[in-house]
Amino acid sequence: MQMPSRALSSMQKLTALDFDYNEIVRVEDYSFYGLRLSKLNLKGNRLQGMPEHAFAGLEECMQEIDVSENGLRTFPLMALRKLDHLRILRLSNNRIATFYGDIQLATNNASAAAAAAGAFQLPSLIFLDLSSNQFAEIGDDCFRAFPQLKTLSFYANQIELVQPEAFKSLRELMSLDMSHNRIITLDPKVFGRNKRLQTVDLSHNHIHAIGGVFSDLPQLREVFLSENNILELPADAFTNSTNVDVIYLESNAIGHIDPNVFSTLVNLDHLYLRSNFIPLLPVTLFDKCTKLTSLSLDNNEIQDLEIGMFRKLEHLREVRLHNNRIRRVRKGVFEPLPALQELHIQKNSIEDIEPQAFSTLQSMQHINLQDNQLTVLEDIFAEDNSSLLSVQLEANYLHKVHPRTFRRQRKVQIMWLKDNQLARVERSFFADTAQLGRLYLSDNRIRDVERDTFAGLPLLQFLDLSGNQLRQLRRDYFAPLVALEELNLARNHIEAIEGYAFAKLGNLKSLDLSHNPLVQLSRDVFLDELPLHSLSLANCSLRKLEQHAFRSLTNLNELSLERNQLNPADIQKLDMPNLRRLLLSHNNFSHVGSGGIMAGMFDRLRSLQQLAMANCSLGQIPDLLFAKNTNLVRLDLCNNRLAQMNRNIFSGLNVFKELRLCRNQLAEFPHIALYNLSALESLDLARNQLASIDFFKLSGTLNLRQLVLRDNRITALSGFNAVNLTQLDSVDLSGNLLLSLPANFLRHSINLQRVDLSSNRFLQIPSSALSDVSIPRLSWLNLTGNPINRIYTVKEERYPYLKELYICQTNLSILTSKDFEAFQALQHLHLVNNRITRISPGAFKSLTNLLTLDLSVNELEMLPKERLQGLRLLRSLNISHNTLKDLEEFSADLAEMQTLDLSFNQLDRVSKKTFRHLHGLLELLLMGNRMTVLSNDAFRFLRKLHVLDLRKNYFELVPLEPLKPLETNLRTLKLEENPLHCSCDAQKLWEWLRDHRKWSLAAGSGAGGGLGGLAGLGGRGLGGDSINYLRCEHPTELRGKVFGRMEPQQFCDAPLIPKMAIQDIQPYSVVVSWQSRDHLGLNGFEIVYHATGDGLVPAGSPTDRERDGVRGHDPDRERSQSQSQSQSQNQNQNQNQNRNRNREHEQRERERERERERDRERFPIATDEVSACTDMVFHIILYPDYFRNRFYISEYLDYM
Repeated sequence: MQMPSRALSSMQKLTALDFDYNEIVRVEDYSFYGLRLSKLNLKGNRLQGMPEHAFAGLEECMQEIDVSENGLRTFPLMALRKLDHLRILRLSNNRIATFYGDIQLATNNASAAAAAAGAFQLPSLIFLDLSSNQFAEIGDDCFRAFPQLKTLSFYANQIELVQPEAFKSLRELMSLDMSHNRIITLDPKVFGRNKRLQTVDLSHNHIHAIGGVFSDLPQLREVFLSENNILELPADAFTNSTNVDVIYLESNAIGHIDPNVFSTLVNLDHLYLRSNFIPLLPVTLFDKCTKLTSLSLDNNEIQDLEIGMFRKLEHLREVRLHNNRIRRVRKGVFEPLPALQELHIQKNSIEDIEPQAFSTLQSMQHINLQDNQLTVLEDIFAEDNSSLLSVQLEANYLHKVHPRTFRRQRKVQIMWLKDNQLARVERSFFADTAQLGRLYLSDNRIRDVERDTFAGLPLLQFLDLSGNQLRQLRRDYFAPLVALEELNLARNHIEAIEGYAFAKLGNLKSLDLSHNPLVQLSRDVFLDELPLHSLSLANCSLRKLEQHAFRSLTNLNELSLERNQLNPADIQKLDMPNLRRLLLSHNNFSHVGSGGIMAGMFDRLRSLQQLAMANCSLGQIPDLLFAKNTNLVRLDLCNNRLAQMNRNIFSGLNVFKELRLCRNQLAEFPHIALYNLSALESLDLARNQLASIDFFKLSGTLNLRQLVLRDNRITALSGFNAVNLTQLDSVDLSGNLLLSLPANFLRHSINLQRVDLSSNRFLQIPSSALSDVSIPRLSWLNLTGNPINRIYTVKEERYPYLKELYICQTNLSILTSKDFEAFQALQHLHLVNNRITRISPGAFKSLTNLLTLDLSVNELEMLPKERLQGLRLLRSLNISHNTLKDLEEFSADLAEMQTLDLSFNQLDRVSKKTFRHLHGLLELLLMGNRMTVLSNDAFRFLRKLHVLDLRKNYFELVPLEPLKPLETNLRTLKLEENPLHCSCDAQKLWEWLRDHRKWSLAAGSGAGGGLGGLAGLGGRGLGGDSINYLRCEHPTELRGKVFGRMEPQQFCDAPLIPKMAIQDIQPYSVVVSWQSRDHLGLNGFEIVYHATGDGLVPAGSPTDRERDGVRGHDPDRERSQSQSQSQSQNQNQNQNQNRNRNREHEQRERERERERERDRERFPIATDEVSACTDMVFHIILYPDYFRNRFYISEYLDYM
């Protein structure tokens, strides 16, 4: 489709044109000529380019253009270049990778294109959206054509490199979004020209350092840096950006914070630092952030809180410190904090909270202390004007609560004290908490409740005392709780309940007394009328119910009497006309005669809708048992001894929908009992003794939707011609003895979608019975556990709606090219645990809609590339547990595949071509193979990979080069259970893993999985589970040690600097060289020196013991040996002296340079030249990557 230019030409007054989501493939030159458009929407079409004169005629009026969600490959600058009034341009979701590509195409010359681009401008453009394109690099000054731009989005591109001068022309820029890219480094001055910048979003990148990046930006308000790999917060990260309001730093790898990093952020309001590796907080860190209101430090490694660290935060309302390692809370830490409303310090290791620790927090409304190790709770809260509303103290070890702990806490509404070790509840606990509405005391050791304990709780609505050791309930326990609506007393040791124990609870709606040894229930327990809706007496050892025990419970809807020792006569005493749900399972109703189950047993329960009598030892059901229960909807009779069902059992049940008869002894289908149950929707007859089924006998169940017949002895099915089960949706015939299906199997069940035939005796797919002729809407089929040896069906039979097919645990050995021709709609194919040794060419060629292919646990030795061609929609491929020894290159048709499981094969290598076409792969599992090497380019093209599993291989040295291309997108890396050789060769791996500790958390909430071996580096993700650690296998003395917990000196004792030498000594300089050890990772050096004699010290040079330092930087950290040179000249050197010796000095310099060049050819060196030299002692200080602080080389060079 093309633009209807002629039809538009006469619309002179048209100002806005909307062509979104059409099929436009081309816009011709002059398509809009003569119009006065100010807004044009071409979103969601199929445009791949814009001709140079596409917008000709709109130069004076066009203000907004939307060409997002098309197929543009270059930025259409040539077409836009004359639109001087264009303000808004949306180009998201295209394939644009460069700004000036269309100019280069027009000029056919890159340099000419660059020159021409410099002359083009969109002077009014203020909004540019380039999100979801294919930019990989932001070049120097590439936005010079947009000088007035205020909002710029590069969300979800592929940007790895941002040049230092990238944004230098955007002096008006206010909002920048570069989130969800692959940026690793940013130049400290990258935003140096963008003084009006207000919002920067760099979240979901892989940035390691932010030193200086956000400094000197006076209008900056919001900084989004979550989900990066930032290692530390240096002092200059935000210097002089005084208007910063919000900083998001969650989910990084921050292990160090400089005390001055926030010292200029006087307007900071929200700071989010959750999910990092912060071990401590400098006491002065927040001193200048006096306007801070919200602080998130949860999920870190903080072990202690310094007194006074929050002392200047007068506006702080919320502090989150949960999931750290805090062991104590001292008085003075949370002072004064007059505005604090929420304090979260749960899930730490707090053993002690000093008295009055929170005494100044008068505005605090919510405090969470759960999941700590508190044993005693002192007087910790503010007593005067306390605002406390909720207190969470569950999951501690509390056995004592100070009498004054809750004193004057008059506003508390919710209190959690469950899962502690409290032995008694004293009346002083709740003396002042009159507003308490919900109280959780479950799972303690409470044996008794003092008299009037709850006297001060007139508003309490919920009380949970379950899981304690109460032995009796006295009538005065709950008498004051006149507002109580829910009471849970389950799982105690209650043997007796005094009469009228609940008499005062006039609002009680739910009562749980289950799992107590009551034995019997006297009638006076519920003699007074209670508004109960739900009552549970399950597993109470009840042997008898007195007459009219529940007569006063006229509002009761649900009653559970499961797991007792009641007989049918007790049930007949129930007189509750409003009861709707009755649970009687696991009682013994096997009594014969007057004590057995009897007709009319439920006659007084006229409103009953759900009845459960599973596992009640029922041998028969008398006729008319449910004659008065005409509202019955669901009945569970499973796990009994029923051998037959009488004709009139279910007579009159006109709304009966669900019947469960599983695990009985029925030998014949109970068709007589089911006759005319026209409302029945679900019938479960699993695990009986049925041998044959005549479906004609189901003709009365016209609304049947689900039929379960699994695990019987069925050998034959019949009666399909005359039955019309048109509503049937699911049939389960698994676990029977079927050899075949009749051709007319459920032919009239036009809505049947799921058929389970697993664990029968089929030798092949019963295609004639299951194809579209019989079951036109079949979408799910399970044939697992049959002795199937071939799949092929006749050509005429089709399965047009079949989406999911399971053929597992069969005798299949070969997949032929014809096997799946009839399954063209198939989306999920499971062929697990067969004996497949070969896949014929073209076996899957007809499965063009396939999303999942599972070939695991077979005997495949090879998988040729051709076998998977054509599966363009495939998202998951599982070939684990086969015997693959080599992998061919995966087809380019699998570019959208997301999960590939190759675990537990016999692969010993991966070549650089194997995965090169799998651009969409998110998860690659290679666990349990025999790999010892990987090609350096093995994973280079997997730019979206999130999970890589290399566990249980034979890597003695985990290859680092293949892993580095994954650095920006990887979230979980699993390396454990490889025979790691811990030596100097492993040092680079150690450093790389140290810098990516965040991967250790990827397996889920700080427990297990993730990157084995990082817990010793500060990672908390493995929770002490040593099986997940990457451990040393060699040498013998290090076997079993956790690699990440070691220091480099433990596995590499070679000298850091094996060779050091004096290259040259001159009157005013000395040249020192050294040779560094392989993998040292040297990234800087410093020469500190002092004079030891008078010598030739010129005037103004350092005196004895005075020092000066010169710092250098290694230009190439990847080289194993470092070279660097730095020169330090005395600032006060006599100028006359320099002038006299200048010529001689230059000559010597030339000679020295030639000597240095010869030395560099002999061995790589690092050189530092210091001028104005006399008798000196030099201390050489080096900065390897893996040390935060400097260390001193032991060698001293003395020059006399």
